[in-house]
Amino acid sequence: MAWHKGTWWPLAVKEWYAPKASQHMFDPYSLCLLVLGLVFHLLWGTDDIDNWCYGFFLAIGLELVWEIIGNSKFVLNRIRSNSGTSGEYIGDSIQNILGDLVSCALGYILGTVFAAVEVWWLSILLVILVEVGLVLYMRDSLILMVTTFVVRDRKSTRLNSSHLCNL
Repeated sequence: MAWHKGTWWPLAVKEWYAPKASQHMFDPYSLCLLVLGLVFHLLWGTDDIDNWCYGFFLAIGLELVWEIIGNSKFVLNRIRSNSGTSGEYIGDSIQNILGDLVSCALGYILGTVFAAVEVWWLSILLVILVEVGLVLYMRDSLILMVTTFVVRDRKSTRLNSSHLCNL
């Protein structure tokens, strides 16, 4: 696992690339987790204040599972090989994992508030604005991260295939 000791100060950094990315509590990728929290609320959230906590705990549980999987050697190698800005990525620090959980929780709570005051569409608008803003700022976003993780780079696939043939 990549869970390692990061740094507590400053709490947030503007860099999205190694060596500072994922070493502090918050970085630009924290906004991706805020978007994820909003998406989770849009998928199964409710504006019923008595029942919102079930979806909230499900969202936080799924995010925690992703943090565990996302910091495995397999996923770290996949991220390093598929992402141009992450060649030196070493994984998330404990501080960053906590920040990611807080960001996802904040997104879910924000979605709950939007739904409770009957402006649920603000969640969709915020998702679009943050995704576009992240693409303009760091050429990455939640949608792009999922896409690059799922779709394997052709060049690295050819290299891996030719490497296997030479064994």
